[in-house]
Amino acid sequence: MTDLLQRRCWVDHIPPVTQEFFTTLAPAVFTPAQLQDLLAKSVEADNKAGVKTDAENLAKNYGAFGFPWTVLHLNEGRRVETFFGADRMESMSFV
Repeated sequence: MTDLLQRRCWVDHIPPVTQEFFTTLAPAVFTPAQLQDLLAKSVEADNKAGVKTDAENLAKNYGAFGFPWTVLHLNEGRRVETFFGADRMESMSFV
């Protein structure tokens, strides 16, 4: 899946914010009906407001300064670790 995302973005030069980008991923990830449902929901005011609220909460509660921002709740919530960036999966695996 990561290879497909990279190829669509960097080889085929399809901007990742376009419907065309997501449509090319549909056969690998979503059915066409699921994709259309997700795309429709992505522009709904409630969902956009939710993303804004979540981002504000991440900044306020966890010091988020960019995205992606990942919050790990460990030991039944007694310990919290945060990570910035898309390349932190290996670091998270050692926490």
